[in-house]
Amino acid sequence: GDNGSHILDPVMWSLGLGVPSTVQAESPGTNGYTYTPWSVITWDFPGSRYTAHDRIKVTWHDGGRKPSRDLIPLPKGRNLPRHGNIFIGTEGAILFSVPPSAPQLLPVEKFADYEYPKLEGRDHYMQWTNAIRGETRTTCPFTSCGPLTEAILLGNIAIRLPGETLRWDSKKLRFPNSQKANGMVRREYRKGWEVPGLS
Repeated sequence: GDNGSHILDPVMWSLGLGVPSTVQAESPGTNGYTYTPWSVITWDFPGSRYTAHDRIKVTWHDGGRKPSRDLIPLPKGRNLPRHGNIFIGTEGAILFSVPPSAPQLLPVEKFADYEYPKLEGRDHYMQWTNAIRGETRTTCPFTSCGPLTEAILLGNIAIRLPGETLRWDSKKLRFPNSQKANGMVRREYRKGWEVPGLS
């Protein structure tokens, strides 16, 4: 549904993640005509200066396959949002929904007195226009949206090969352990319709 770029962007951007090393999906697979009705995709990324470990897992749930409510200490009567993110850290968790609402720090009792920083509002359209004019930079330049898109597309390939852990070599744009997955990375163009640089 094209939500990956919106929902995964804050995860990858805030944690300074690059390109995943592996990707694996659970799904009923695809039938060649329609998209799979549900999926759970797990990427394994190298850690960053914002992570506690040298590896970090990012998991996507869709089609009604929500993560377990037991993952985070939700307040009584509060359910997981229909769309959103859960960041599980060493000291607690952050939960926020999409469209954006104020993030909630959990457990609530531990962070009851936390003062959220005041952030200046931004006009999405003016930011884009000002960046075109060279006055500012967008919050999602190609240096971050390129790896984001790469990760999302790897998830789309993994959905077609459920249960397989696919290793990814970003420099070579290949899966060293799956020829079948490699066949999904690039399209074979008809003679006369080749795209320079993509052969």
